[in-house]
Amino acid sequence: MSGIALRFEPSGREIVVQAGTRLFDAVRAAHLPLASSCKGEGTCGRCALQVEGGRLSAEQPFESAVKVDHRVPADMRLACMCRILEGPLRVRATYW
Repeated sequence: MSGIALRFEPSGREIVVQAGTRLFDAVRAAHLPLASSCKGEGTCGRCALQVEGGRLSAEQPFESAVKVDHRVPADMRLACMCRILEGPLRVRATYW
């Protein structure tokens, strides 16, 4: 089984992950910092990332509610709440 290419911008770091990997875990596997005060439990809204290309699991109502509560832009995804389904995928954070 081949993996999914994942590129982190603007750092340029690239890794390959398996389909179904949580985006949160992929960022950690790339040894990049990821804002999170809830340790990936989906309550703080700090792990929001801009995602380009590829396909992630559908946004569920709980993720949408957390994004609204924490003023996360609608076009961003919470890394702890989504899984990588297809690539290639590019992910962006201002602090990489």
